Amino acid sequence: MALLSESDVVFCRECYQKGLRSRDIYNQYFLNKISYSGFLRMWHGKTWKHIKAEVFKNNPHKGAYSKQDRDLITELYKESGLSLNKFSKTPECYVGYGTLWKMINNPSFYDEK
Repeated sequence: MALLSESDVVFCRECYQKGLRSRDIYNQYFLNKISYSGFLRMWHGKTWKHIKAEVFKNNPHKGAYSKQDRDLITELYKESGLSLNKFSKTPECYVGYGTLWKMINNPSFYDEK
């Protein structure tokens, strides 16, 4: 038996299409229903591929963060005193963990953006 229903997946794909953060949707609606890794596989279209596949064509999650975004996020992160993982889950952090990691560990990536 599937942990998610088709209506759950449709809801998530609509949230994805709007550019909402996966962690926020997971914490609010699916925390006690499925593991986060299982949720992410669905969120990114690795599973349930047959439902609303068109949302992945114009991916709103391929953010074009700028040098200014990097500088702001880096400053907020340093001021927080939290680990990357914990800071990525705070309301102040508007980027996902992977983007945050890149901003902190490979800052030159954002120099030309």
